[in-house]
Amino acid sequence: MFERRLNEEKEQPCTEEERQVLLHLILSHHGKLEFGSPVTPMTLEAEALHWADNASAKTASLADVLSDPDSFSEGPVSRPNWQLDRRRVYRHGCDWGLPESGK
Repeated sequence: MFERRLNEEKEQPCTEEERQVLLHLILSHHGKLEFGSPVTPMTLEAEALHWADNASAKTASLADVLSDPDSFSEGPVSRPNWQLDRRRVYRHGCDWGLPESGK
């Protein structure tokens, strides 16, 4: 898809070297071969992108579990969840970050 999209442009938006760097970022963003990445990160940018993608996925999974009432049938600690490598999470009643009310 990447190559096809770049080839649709009348004027190329990047050099051949930039194209190769961008392709490497795309191919290596899963970080490890066992996680479906065809190649492992070989540049600082690729490593940073991998960890950013990983953090985004993990926090989205955690948010999904925290918002699912069925995960907390027995109190504030969830049952083990496959999305989080069978970890349990704690849902607390903190009001951090919420607007102050009545002041």
